Amino acid sequence: MRVFLTHGRDGDAVAKVRQWFARNHPDVQLIVFSPPLGDPIPTALELQAADADAAIILATPDDVGSLRQPRGSLQRRARQNVWIELGFFWARLGRHRTLLLLRGDGRGLLEIPTDLAGVAYAEFGASLGPASRRLNEFVANCRSMPAEQLTEVLAVSSAFQDRDKEWRDLRASAEDQLWVIGFAMRSQRRWLTFDFGRLEAVPSLGLVYQVVDPSFAAQNRTALVTMHRADAVDDNRTFFSVFLRELERHSDVADRVTLQLHAAAPPFSALVSDPPTHGSEMLVQPFVPRPSEGASDHPRLRLRKRAETGAYQIYWDAIDRAAIEARGTGREATGLAAIRALLDAA
Repeated sequence: MRVFLTHGRDGDAVAKVRQWFARNHPDVQLIVFSPPLGDPIPTALELQAADADAAIILATPDDVGSLRQPRGSLQRRARQNVWIELGFFWARLGRHRTLLLLRGDGRGLLEIPTDLAGVAYAEFGASLGPASRRLNEFVANCRSMPAEQLTEVLAVSSAFQDRDKEWRDLRASAEDQLWVIGFAMRSQRRWLTFDFGRLEAVPSLGLVYQVVDPSFAAQNRTALVTMHRADAVDDNRTFFSVFLRELERHSDVADRVTLQLHAAAPPFSALVSDPPTHGSEMLVQPFVPRPSEGASDHPRLRLRKRAETGAYQIYWDAIDRAAIEARGTGREATGLAAIRALLDAA
């Protein structure tokens, strides 16, 4: 279990939370937010929080403030970033996986935003003792919640012009395996040189292309054209010609390239980085009817694997079933000679 801790400027309070978890729940990985020097803070927060199963928002009396009109007495307040990050984790993980932890300073309760009135929280002072029971309950409750309730969707997009950056970012993140799944593959042809270049740059990387079998596509042309576009079947055939040519140009890394031919019409295309390990990311684009010929906007989901169930796993199971079928029917090949023979027979 991974718990993200966000905080203000009270280093002593952070240390006490660290010590409490080390003593009471040593198996919990406590992720303490540390803004880097380069990236914008929102970007760093999203990256560091991506794997969190729960969050503790540590609010300490670092600031003071009051109403401007009518003028009131100064109240002890937490840093503004604390409340922004509380809202971020409420939206990402839900209220039940987010705990507000307040530290008093012996001069009264820390002022909190009125929108949080009635929200459960834990309070402590010189030690975490008063909050210990609530912290234990929070950890126990988070452990008992179904894992599929964790947020898996990192981003939703549709704009055609944004797609290349999304593809490049996900491709660049792969260190072990990159899976490319699709049918016509017209857009993916442009990325073959990049993909093989990644193989040369990352010795541990392997590529798997799972593409609709060209023979199946030719036999089912009418249905596939209706589902996709008029030239989709021709693009499918063209992809394999370009793929084989690029593989020959990069024959020194061809032994780390696998081709799987899928004898069915896939309901989606996908790009998957380092599956199926925890933290693997997938960019999936469901196939939807096109309003007209040519490029158009399509919904795309960027998913991160958080559990053995959920949205990521549904898509990955479909990809895995297709892979098993390809192996069982002799439509999988690895390396230049084997891939050439597979395509010659297709």
